[in-house]
Amino acid sequence: MTRHADENPRFRVVLAIPDLRTRQKIQTALQMSAEFALVSTALSLSDAFADIEGLSPNLVMIDAELASSPEFRVMRDLFGQRELQWILVGEAQSVAATQSAVTIGQGESPSAIRAQLAALFPSVKKDTSARSLPHASRSLVLIGASTGGVEALGKVLTNFPADCPPTVVVQHTSRGFGANLVDLLNKRCLPKVVLATNDQPLAPGVITVAAGLPMHVELAPKGPARLQMRDPRGETHIPSVDRLFHSAVPRARRVVAALLTGMGRDGASGLLALRQAGATTFAQDSATSVVDGMPRAARNLGAVSRSVPLGKMSAALLQACEANIPKEQNTHA
Repeated sequence: MTRHADENPRFRVVLAIPDLRTRQKIQTALQMSAEFALVSTALSLSDAFADIEGLSPNLVMIDAELASSPEFRVMRDLFGQRELQWILVGEAQSVAATQSAVTIGQGESPSAIRAQLAALFPSVKKDTSARSLPHASRSLVLIGASTGGVEALGKVLTNFPADCPPTVVVQHTSRGFGANLVDLLNKRCLPKVVLATNDQPLAPGVITVAAGLPMHVELAPKGPARLQMRDPRGETHIPSVDRLFHSAVPRARRVVAALLTGMGRDGASGLLALRQAGATTFAQDSATSVVDGMPRAARNLGAVSRSVPLGKMSAALLQACEANIPKEQNTHA
């Protein structure tokens, strides 16, 4: 049982995690924000119970296996009496039915865990001093969305760090709404958010939004990553998610792409082409999608590496970007 000092944090955390590696990852993730302070680590329910009574935390993070024991019912009563927030920690299959949970896979990084915490507690201020994403410029994040996408993008992009990988978003909207969407995201996001323009270079810390434009947006086929405006003909939606995704195939091994909620199937074939060329591809799961058309079309094609709930999409994207670093070392942009 270990205690740590803190300075006026918003969340005073008791961490009840027996596994050393998991505990260390979460400790590192908590240190990334001044709003979390670890006041105790406990290896058993009895230790955690004593720390809750003696240290007055307001958040308990507890291992899913500990929480499955009959004795946990007593602790839940204590949570209720003290109005404590608590979340489960475990592998995806052990916490699948619980919204207030942090999933810890074998390769889960502290920054990905930090993104999950930010999604669970959206009111937490984003910490610009948080650890930088290593070699962020080596990955490209591409996101497509339609119906319900404005709200979904807000939840995903507000959890991106200030030095996020270069990110391009295609959102289906009415003509001219793109500037309003950029303004909205700029008020909520740490990275700079800009409206797509022709011959625009892509850089870490910048999210480029293609929405309400009269032209398609594509990646230039060679050289440093930059955008090009293309002929608006040939697709139902302008700009088109498929056109962006297909244009990124030559750079697929450094691409992390996702389809969020939306009607229709725009982006499905492009996501498949990216996956077949070596990209990491995600789709929002059906349970959290306002409309499951675009993600479902991609799943049906076999274009999706993994379906992810909206609240965990930021973490999935950032973790995949970190995983891109070794696989991309022999790839030339």
